[in-house]
Amino acid sequence: MANNKSEKRYWYKEGVWYELYINLFSDSNNDGIGDIKGVIEKIPYFENLGISCIWILPPYPSTLKDYGYDVTDYKSIRKKLGNINDFKLLCQKLHDKNIKVILDLPINHTSYKHPWFIKSKNKESIYKDYYIWNKDVNKYTEAPIIFSDYEKSNWEYSKTRQEFYFHRFYKYQPDLNWENKNVLNEFIDIISFWAKLGVDGIRIDAAPYLIKKENTSCEDLKETHNTIKILKKEVNKIHPNIIFITEANEKIGKIKKYLNEVEMSFNFHLMQRTLLCVKTGNPKYITRNLERYRLKNDKAQFASFLRNHDEMTLSNLGSKLYNVYIKNFDKDKKYIFNGGISKRLIDLLSSDDKVLISFSILLSLSGTPIIYMGDERGMHDNEMIRKKKGYDKRDIIRDSINWEKYNKKILKNLISIIKIRKKYEEKISYIYPQPHFINDNLLSYRKDNLLFIHNIKNREIEVKKDFSIIFGYNIKELEKDKISLHPNSFLWAKLP
Repeated sequence: MANNKSEKRYWYKEGVWYELYINLFSDSNNDGIGDIKGVIEKIPYFENLGISCIWILPPYPSTLKDYGYDVTDYKSIRKKLGNINDFKLLCQKLHDKNIKVILDLPINHTSYKHPWFIKSKNKESIYKDYYIWNKDVNKYTEAPIIFSDYEKSNWEYSKTRQEFYFHRFYKYQPDLNWENKNVLNEFIDIISFWAKLGVDGIRIDAAPYLIKKENTSCEDLKETHNTIKILKKEVNKIHPNIIFITEANEKIGKIKKYLNEVEMSFNFHLMQRTLLCVKTGNPKYITRNLERYRLKNDKAQFASFLRNHDEMTLSNLGSKLYNVYIKNFDKDKKYIFNGGISKRLIDLLSSDDKVLISFSILLSLSGTPIIYMGDERGMHDNEMIRKKKGYDKRDIIRDSINWEKYNKKILKNLISIIKIRKKYEEKISYIYPQPHFINDNLLSYRKDNLLFIHNIKNREIEVKKDFSIIFGYNIKELEKDKISLHPNSFLWAKLP
């Protein structure tokens, strides 16, 4: 097992997850918008792909100014997606196929159209302190403006209340006041509501920003960690099996700290290094970091990914490495959003083979792998969105799935890899990778007697065959116990 301390297994450390927008996934009634019934109809697709858990992006009523992350009602479903009974049925149908459900929950902020915020404008209301109000903007001045391309301040004036409210993201997303215990109680109730409907876990969006403190960056504070810990503890008193996954776009050391409070946190560090490793052909971006992904807490797990619904973040990189990313992935800076690059996986890597080798790395390294909807089908950027005035560049990677069109090579091979992973699930999920040096040109590592070799170079490389092959892509067995690894090829094998 992972730490050689426990034989206990955890469902969230095993299998492969799938991230989706309901409205973009599958349309059951031909109105042009995906819906819950459409997702239900595609459960056989998840089974065929080998998915063990679905992560559903915000399905709540919303103004949709920020693609659902500006919530107006936390206990309902957007009408065009379906209703609560549809969602409950979806959970039941997925559970019947042993597929878990994770629900995305934005808890740092709401929409400015949320009833809490509207009532908060009245200083006599019980909701008056649900948000962060101040008479001027001379507070939390050291907190960076996250969407600095769109917002000039973290404060916005309300004529009704005649005060300013604080927001870390867009002005139409006022931050909640998590120092108000009523806010904590609201979310305990909200999470309990969805747990009763069948949700197995909650993704905590924008986790580092919950608590604000003067003379700090208002990010990743110990008070924020304590707040998440309390929320988790109180929820688990009611629903012991609900897990939390935090989204903390931080350096690896800070990401690990969230795993003291919750079961899982996203590994942005590994995402950045994996893509750069494959794009540049330099295995050191991963091999020199393998030990950094080891976790001491047996219950803790990284959520690993290649792409998701947001831009490929480049924050927390030094200027030198940042420039390497720009040079390799977006030299004309056409896809920059919030300092990151908004492109789909296949358009970042410009090669079917590089997509597949990236998936092989994702599915064999540390953490629970997550596939962003469409990447398994080789979906490309939605360039048509550029014609929309004032568009959000992240919408380039938010397009409806075309069920008639897909990349057969990517999908077929990915399904095969996932099947192999499932066969060796315990070792792959619980044992940390160790470097297995073959030569400087290959990315190779092992887990116990399982060996993973990736030729990320653009040239053929021969290796001695002192193992038995489990799965190979773009390889050729030669005489005298040798194997030829073609450019962008990989193999999974067993050592004697």
